Amino acid sequence: APGDPSVRANILRCRSWQAMFEWDFAACAALDREALECSRLAGDLRQACQSTYDLAYDLMHLADYERAERCFLDALGEARRLGAEGLEYLIEHNLSLVLHRLGRTEEAVVMQRRMIQTAAERQDRVGKAHAHHYLGIIFHESGALDLAALELEKSLTHTAALSIRWDCLSRLGLIALANGNLALARLRVAEAAQGLAAHKNAEQGDMYIRLASIELAHATGDRKSVV
Repeated sequence: APGDPSVRANILRCRSWQAMFEWDFAACAALDREALECSRLAGDLRQACQSTYDLAYDLMHLADYERAERCFLDALGEARRLGAEGLEYLIEHNLSLVLHRLGRTEEAVVMQRRMIQTAAERQDRVGKAHAHHYLGIIFHESGALDLAALELEKSLTHTAALSIRWDCLSRLGLIALANGNLALARLRVAEAAQGLAAHKNAEQGDMYIRLASIELAHATGDRKSVV
């Protein structure tokens, strides 16, 4: 209905989602902030919790890590009160990245290892894939390439139908390149690009596939190989 804040919130979230695929996280943040206000006005606690998470995610991509941490913690507390378990796990995964980027890497690693254990106890293969993936990202960004490769390979064993597979493969390509293994780097990046194209999912992996292909082209002088 016109003027209904819950309808307005859903429209804003759709617009934010579109902006995310265009990598315009400043627009995402503005849209998600308004969506949050609309959800609060409508009295929709679950949607407000989701929008708080969305805003934190935007802030993380804008490198505003202090505010992102506060928003993630607000969303996490509310998700736990509401019993929104799936959202709770998603918040914790991204909160760990923020903690790592704030220099609290040990804390982030502990968080992800705990999530791996929880997923294993629940026999949750998807949960394990995501936890290994996030831990791999943390190690990769820390320069611990062997540990990163180990976690990313573990994630791949659970990600046959998950979009994070392309990000894992791209990062493994970059790690292989850093270790001087050009053949393996080419193989990983090609597999990632082919998989992403086949599944037409640009949300996960697109950026790292492009980065890995550019790094490969620089290393080999083959500019035609850039994805």
